[in-house]
Amino acid sequence: MEKLTAALNRKVFGVPVYVIAFIFAAGILWYAIRLRPSESDSTGEVEPSENDGTDAGFDASTDGEQPVFTVTSATPVGSVISTNNDNNEAWGQRAISYLASLGVSAGDSGIAIRKYLDGENLTYEEGQLRDKAVLQLGIPPESITPGKTSTYKGPAAKQGEPPLTHEVRGKSDDSPQELSRLYYGMQTADAVRLIRGANTTLTEPYPIGASVRIPGFHKPHYFKATRHVRGLYQIAAKNSTTADRILALNPGLTPKDFPVKVGRQIRIK
Repeated sequence: MEKLTAALNRKVFGVPVYVIAFIFAAGILWYAIRLRPSESDSTGEVEPSENDGTDAGFDASTDGEQPVFTVTSATPVGSVISTNNDNNEAWGQRAISYLASLGVSAGDSGIAIRKYLDGENLTYEEGQLRDKAVLQLGIPPESITPGKTSTYKGPAAKQGEPPLTHEVRGKSDDSPQELSRLYYGMQTADAVRLIRGANTTLTEPYPIGASVRIPGFHKPHYFKATRHVRGLYQIAAKNSTTADRILALNPGLTPKDFPVKVGRQIRIK
């Protein structure tokens, strides 16, 4: 007995042997309890969960009164959801929303898209809005018979024969390019410069109601600079015109380019 007591009182790493033995026995007992079969294992029954019948994907309704929840995959942001029930009305709403994202007013885009889907004729500006929508969204799902798109931008009409003063009416007569085509039947650089040179005090595009001088068209007239007449104002005075008109008739020239070299051709009419 004394030997047993002495053995139990021995220490391992400062811990009595009997304490180590007690801890070891308690561990064996706990492990045995964990391995004991539970009631649910023996009967095969599972206790019902409080959440049964409410999880996504579980049909909790037996009488048609409870909602049925289903699990669906998320649609990536920015993807286009296609549907067999798509129609032109839905396409039109998408087109108007897209044009609104470009800064187009709902009124302008709504009129353009409605006229397009109804097969009505469109103005030039409305046609541009239609083209942007079709480029982004594709053609409407239902067949349509598109109307014509006008390239005529305004109510311009010839107001006589040059020389005359033309009153600007709209977008098709608010620039030297449009007016040269209207009155001279051409849009050459010489024709454009002729009208621009006669209206140096007007800003482009010309505002509606502005009076624009339309000279009679003639072949360009040039002045050859001499030793004594080479400056901008000298050339203008010599040819009964203005410095501004000379600059308008000679694109690329600025007051800093004068006096020009002797023999340089300067357009004066």
